[in-house]
Amino acid sequence: MPDTFLPLSTTDINRERRSALLASAGAALLALSPAVGRANETNSATSSGSAASVSWNSVDPDANDDNLIVPIYDEPRHHVIMENGVMRVMRVMIPPGHATLWHAQNLDFVNTIIGGSHNIIARKGEGPGEPVEMKTGSVRYGDYQRSPIVDRVSNVGTTLNHQIAFEITDLARRNYGNADRSHATNFSVILDKPHVRGWRLKLQPGETTPVYRQDGPGIRVVLSGARLIDRRPGELGQQISLRPGDALFTTPGLIAVTNAAEEPLEIMEYELR
Repeated sequence: MPDTFLPLSTTDINRERRSALLASAGAALLALSPAVGRANETNSATSSGSAASVSWNSVDPDANDDNLIVPIYDEPRHHVIMENGVMRVMRVMIPPGHATLWHAQNLDFVNTIIGGSHNIIARKGEGPGEPVEMKTGSVRYGDYQRSPIVDRVSNVGTTLNHQIAFEITDLARRNYGNADRSHATNFSVILDKPHVRGWRLKLQPGETTPVYRQDGPGIRVVLSGARLIDRRPGELGQQISLRPGDALFTTPGLIAVTNAAEEPLEIMEYELR
């Protein structure tokens, strides 16, 4: 089980994006999508004898074009904020009364709900959609590499829909380890899937976890708290100031986390396995 991972270059990341789109969702997208937008590119496809093209730069996030489909990382309300070659992280912000564009998803996908809302989620070609309440602090998972989808989320509530979401772009599935933190009782399992495991960690002011082992690359999402110390044996502790909704990549190793603020800390920790 490797203790480190090597981030891919920008060229590798772009190649992985294109490979995923072609390998995992090609047939579905060709059947469903007359137009697929790509950042800073213009593509076109034909449906019912007419052609449609889209430039991501000029896409209106409130465009009411039922023929327009974009990759999720180019959807205007899915803001890509971090990438490291194994995960692509997005901050999703959907105001009340607004909706996303139709967007294609074809990689395993995890989203943490920072601010919940009432929504209608529709899948392309499957009717008007179903009401779904995304509750603050909840976690959603989509096995979209196995079963790609094209969907649209409409916020029909009165509060901002705010999510931290990530796709697993590590298509090689490197089998980092079992992601076991069962001995660290501060962690409670919230997600248990073949390629990713997630925990909720709650710490009172000054409280510290036992030392635990992280085998694969991961991500930490903050629900509440102001400061933590990430300490690794033999190294100085790393003090990190936090705000709710922050997201930070984490790396393999032996780790202990301390709540270094005077208020409770609640975070989600995800690790690839």
